[in-house]
Amino acid sequence: MMRKSYNKELKEMRDEVIQMGDLVLKIFNHSSDTFFDKEPVSAEKLEKMVKKLETIEKGIEKMAASIITLQQPVAKDTREIICAVRIAMSWLKIGSHIADIYEYSDTCPEKIKNNPRERDVLKTIKAITHEMLIDAADAYKSRDTDKASIVAKKDDEVDLIFEEIRRDIIKENDTTSFSLCSLMIVGHIERIGDHIANICEDIIYLERYEIVRLN
Repeated sequence: MMRKSYNKELKEMRDEVIQMGDLVLKIFNHSSDTFFDKEPVSAEKLEKMVKKLETIEKGIEKMAASIITLQQPVAKDTREIICAVRIAMSWLKIGSHIADIYEYSDTCPEKIKNNPRERDVLKTIKAITHEMLIDAADAYKSRDTDKASIVAKKDDEVDLIFEEIRRDIIKENDTTSFSLCSLMIVGHIERIGDHIANICEDIIYLERYEIVRLN
């Protein structure tokens, strides 16, 4: 009976981590839609979603502490618990960066809409990040370490776009194609990419018991 309860707790914790990934994707879509002629989500709704993310993350921490204290898990299950806590924290940090991006929605959209190159670059980086979020969440669900490795490599594409915008703005002349708004938005997306890579590292550690640095 105790073993049955133990397995149930582990599954509940995994399911909560999966729910966080799904919620982060929803938050990302709502926040980024604001910049591309779509009906923006209200600040109140976005705040509620981020608060829910925080609540789930705290719940995972409590579940992990309870399982470790009361159940004395074996090595693989201990990795499962550690990685669940770490991945949940990464999802929460991603959610926080997405909320920060939303704060630019009052001042940036018109600037972006009026600059075709800026708009295209932001659409590109949004698409890359959206795909990374989907694939990282799926890699955790399916425990697919090969997919996790592939996802993390896409972070290099995000880093290159961030550097392109940064260099363009540093030129400080009339030919610059990007606004400071874009630099701030892409800066947050660059950090999101780093956290996604961290999630992928944890998936590989969980399944292969290998410590790798993909970021």
